[in-house]
Amino acid sequence: MTHDDNKPRRDPCRDAAMRITCEECAEFLMDYLDDRVSAEQRFVFESHIALCRDCEVYVANYQHTLDLTRELTLPEAEVEPMPEALARAILAARAHEHGARRSAPPGAGRGD
Repeated sequence: MTHDDNKPRRDPCRDAAMRITCEECAEFLMDYLDDRVSAEQRFVFESHIALCRDCEVYVANYQHTLDLTRELTLPEAEVEPMPEALARAILAARAHEHGARRSAPPGAGRGD
């Protein structure tokens, strides 16, 4: 596990690993990753992961997904204000289009 490499680690224990099911391991994952677990809970979790290939792969894939999500989260781009001349041109075009629709006879332009 790469959670906190500065903490001393104990070797995985088969008895500790058996104290948590794969389902509980999945439910427990966010607390583990957020470091909201006791040292004993961490040991049980890490023992299970070390001895259960399915859970090891699940945790690795989950962590990889989180990493990719963080990479894809881009800071908000600065949006430049619209030039006033462009805004006036758009409004004038819309007004012209709206006026053209009002003066057209019923059914004009609809292919009726």
